[in-house]
Amino acid sequence: MGSIIKYASQRGTSVFTDLRFVLLPKGTRVPTSYTITVGAAAAAINVTTSSAATAVGATTLTLASAATIPAFSKIRFANGVEVRTASPVAAATSVPLLYPLIRAIPASTAGTVAASTLAVGSEYLPVTPLPTNIYPGEKLSFNNGAYTVVVSDFAPAGAIQLEVQPTTVLAVENHTASTLATLYIAGATDASPSSQPKTVDAANFLSGAGMEMITTGTNRTVSFTFQRIIGDPGADLLMRVLYDDTLFDREVYATLKRPFGEEYAGAAIMTSGNQNSPVQDLITVQADLQFQGSSFVYTPPTGAFNPTTGAYTPPTGA
Repeated sequence: MGSIIKYASQRGTSVFTDLRFVLLPKGTRVPTSYTITVGAAAAAINVTTSSAATAVGATTLTLASAATIPAFSKIRFANGVEVRTASPVAAATSVPLLYPLIRAIPASTAGTVAASTLAVGSEYLPVTPLPTNIYPGEKLSFNNGAYTVVVSDFAPAGAIQLEVQPTTVLAVENHTASTLATLYIAGATDASPSSQPKTVDAANFLSGAGMEMITTGTNRTVSFTFQRIIGDPGADLLMRVLYDDTLFDREVYATLKRPFGEEYAGAAIMTSGNQNSPVQDLITVQADLQFQGSSFVYTPPTGAFNPTTGAYTPPTGA
């Protein structure tokens, strides 16, 4: 019996495709890079509200006893309400809130600022004050890619704790990760890159009766569709570029990543944005991006055949 021919068989799928954007500074096609640094572990902080309830819309809350709480800390109360401090609280009972309260907090309700730990399985990673806002879904690769942490919830610039998916390795203080602080499109339902080569007629007397063309460039684009999810920062960014007169001429940095390592990235402009809002249905937006010149970078799948060098990693690893 002959041996089996080992053709590659794993199919690429769109499952867990990652589509992200960030607004580029004017005059550059290079996105700003930020450094996130692991901080020191910190103990939990337990508080209790005063004997008076805190009403919806409040911008401060009063504690029953003085506490010290870092700026931008998230306090979770027993009734399910979460708030963020707007500034440091130094041995005081008055807590300024970063956002107005959207649900009331009853009198004498216990609350906690979760402990930040470096242990395996931690869901609260200590960091030095964040240099920029970090959004849900951000993947931070620390220690030159030795381990990756996935951010679970929004954290404003200045915060010293990231809520993350349970860590799989022991984090180490002062380890760093670089990030572009991109915005994820939460409701994307399609993301289809394409490349349209530009060809020019190069026929000459030596071509005989046949046509002859040369390629002088290529237009790389991405067509995608997303649901209009209220509060989704990535969708909000694109809608502002499409409809806000102050941003209509701005470029974005776009990245499309596949789970098998393939990536399309570069500075891009919006070329269309068509909304679809039929009766009793979801509002969706079909949009198109064109990558700008040499800013575009294509990363092939992990282990892909390299036609210029002949390098190849067989799927079986043999």
